[in-house]
Amino acid sequence: MVLVVVELQDGRLKKTSRDAVSYGGILAQTKGVDCAVLAMGSAESTELEQLGGYGVKSVLHAADERLNSVYSKAYKKIICDAANQISAKIIVLPHTAMGRTVAPRVAVHMKAALIPSVTSLPDENNIVRRNVFSGKAFAFYELNHDNVVLTLNQNPHKAIPNDSKAVVEPINVSLEEKDFDYKIVSTVDETSGHVPLPEAEIVVSGGRGM
Repeated sequence: MVLVVVELQDGRLKKTSRDAVSYGGILAQTKGVDCAVLAMGSAESTELEQLGGYGVKSVLHAADERLNSVYSKAYKKIICDAANQISAKIIVLPHTAMGRTVAPRVAVHMKAALIPSVTSLPDENNIVRRNVFSGKAFAFYELNHDNVVLTLNQNPHKAIPNDSKAVVEPINVSLEEKDFDYKIVSTVDETSGHVPLPEAEIVVSGGRGM
């Protein structure tokens, strides 16, 4: 089983999360297993159902509104519980601030191999490619561990959904106050009025010739 962890903002799925679900669906198909999604935070079921268009059969939803903000300990606890419930051997997260923060905690708890910033699906030898040196070079890793945690680099695969719907199921995980080990006093939305680069559909770059 492949478990993809998605990220919500104001109850909507981020584009990087859709890319991760598309990747997870294709990965599960090549492995001959099913793909499930875990969403944390407030969102309407209709928003999550559409993930069925990427080959996902079920979406596990932890709807606790406290999870609208990223708390690494709470996120780790829910992800690991969800993975154990469905016997997921591969966990995929977007390579965002959330993924980079939470993935190492999940990998340690699950005794899993961690491969960050992946940019390819496994080839016929079960090898994936990842960015190193700020994207100036590539490294290749073989998936030979029983449990693997991947973070997917932004937009490596075009996500083209169909009209299928996924079944949204609640997941209940007992969260304690100690799982929220810091307090968010305020947030500043620096993306207001423009599209963040990872969420852009088209990027135009200019520069000088060499």
